[in-house]
Amino acid sequence: MKLMIVCGGTGGHIYPGIALAKAIKNRNPDGKIIFIGKKKGLEEQIFLRDGWDYRTIIISGMPREFSVKWFSFIFKMILGIIQSIIIINKEKPDIIVGTGAYITVPVILSGKIFRVPELLMEQNTYPGIATRFLARIVNKIAVSFEETVKYLPGKKCIHTGNPVRPEIISKDKESACRLLNFDESKKTLLIFGGSQGAHSINKACIDMKPLLEPLYDRLQMIMITGENDFKEVNECYEKTNIKIMIAPFYYNMENALAVSDMVISRSGASTLAEVTARGIPSILIPYPYATDQHQLKNAEAMVKSGAAYIIPDRDLTGEILGKYIIALLFDDIKLKSIKEASKKLGRPDAIENIAKIVEELIAK
Repeated sequence: MKLMIVCGGTGGHIYPGIALAKAIKNRNPDGKIIFIGKKKGLEEQIFLRDGWDYRTIIISGMPREFSVKWFSFIFKMILGIIQSIIIINKEKPDIIVGTGAYITVPVILSGKIFRVPELLMEQNTYPGIATRFLARIVNKIAVSFEETVKYLPGKKCIHTGNPVRPEIISKDKESACRLLNFDESKKTLLIFGGSQGAHSINKACIDMKPLLEPLYDRLQMIMITGENDFKEVNECYEKTNIKIMIAPFYYNMENALAVSDMVISRSGASTLAEVTARGIPSILIPYPYATDQHQLKNAEAMVKSGAAYIIPDRDLTGEILGKYIIALLFDDIKLKSIKEASKKLGRPDAIENIAKIVEELIAK
């Protein structure tokens, strides 16, 4: 088996692809996995670090309004298609899987020329532009949320859940605490803003520090800030007596999630898939500028099920965030209820569901 996976841009598009690659490799040890992404993107750092076979094409995001940027977008799209044709012709994959983002478009279009079976993975409640554009020409679409089906050709959609890496599910709290030098008996709070960080969340974390100080003997924290705010957040907390790990980026999220009693984050689909796979309660601050407000829709689906609370980004302050944390994290009855709701939403079988679809499409 030769599997080509197209992903890039953010961790939300990259990690589902990696999860699928690992699952296919476990089922077919002799199979070959080829990733396609953008040069100098986050995906390049991750794929090269982990030793995956990785190719790059030229692509840029579609401008939202008509401007001279459209000429650059069209030119790069044509280049991306030409590069994709060359790669597909050389590698002759058995199937192409796209995880969303604009980089999926030239590769999926090129795959049609060679009549390669194609699968799209849509992580968000409301599908992105690339998925909506390609939905009618691919063979199947794996969706994370049942309600996504109404926006796409229903007969092609399969509700699989959003895949997470096996280590996210399997990591145990005891060993993760040892690795992080954390205390199992304390409540652990994980705060992060996605692969690029989130300035509004980082600022609120700085401002809420006085509110949390009385709880330092019962609390420990992990903050993943992104590069831009790392220095400021680190300087704010470095002289406190709370047990805390602050990092601009953290590759081994399985450890952070395994020790966490509550997560505060944006509401990207892959983040929510990992949080619910482990049944972790969450306070969600949707990114206000996400395309088609997909992060808000994702968060609303979580709240509707009782698995999370929302704080709109425009309302986020250190005082509000601190009060939410105090009210929820140390109320064991309420925390247990949210945890159970989160666990019910989790789909730890998602990756196996998608791997089966891949094998079925190849066998046809």
